[in-house]
Amino acid sequence: MRISATPFSIDVDDVPPALQMELIELQSSDALCTKFGELGLKEFYLHVKVHLRTVLFKNELYEISFSNTDNRYQS
Repeated sequence: MRISATPFSIDVDDVPPALQMELIELQSSDALCTKFGELGLKEFYLHVKVHLRTVLFKNELYEISFSNTDNRYQS
């Protein structure tokens, strides 16, 4: 539970390898760090959930547009 209560102060090496990249990305975000200080713990994780959905959606759009561009030049 320590990781979820203190995500910005826990050492990445102290978490399981499967979570390390996500923790690095979380700790690298100044915006999320600010939100962590502004919101309560529950509200913060709700914000992170929305933030991650937005990021994933933007990444999907980028990949779709890139693959469409890639296909266009393969003809």
